[in-house]
Amino acid sequence: MSASITLQQTNSTYDDADGQPVYVSENIIEASEGIPLALVVFAVETSAYSHVASTHDILTYPDTRAAAVAAGLDYYRQVAVTREFDNLTDAQDFALHVRSRLQFLSNDYPATTDDFVGSATYTYVTSEI
Repeated sequence: MSASITLQQTNSTYDDADGQPVYVSENIIEASEGIPLALVVFAVETSAYSHVASTHDILTYPDTRAAAVAAGLDYYRQVAVTREFDNLTDAQDFALHVRSRLQFLSNDYPATTDDFVGSATYTYVTSEI
């Protein structure tokens, strides 16, 4: 099995009320194949961005806050995250981090779910020497 993730990343800037630059990274997962669409993790308590999902997160956390609250979980997944930074380097690092984590996840998710998830029966027999 393979996984495909389509990310629309828009990076922009504007000046705040004090004339200082604000750097914005908007990330929307527009499509996916072989992997769920909601790949961005948020904290239930604050609804704040936490991180790009791991395979564990996909298998553990629901894709709505309401479902996470009902299940007593601390996190939930969504399809988009927008973050603002007052430092260009931090904004660039975040944008690169999102892309690299999604690339890793597109490789890790199928490998983990194909190779690990499921059940098998093993029979071991004593051998004579």
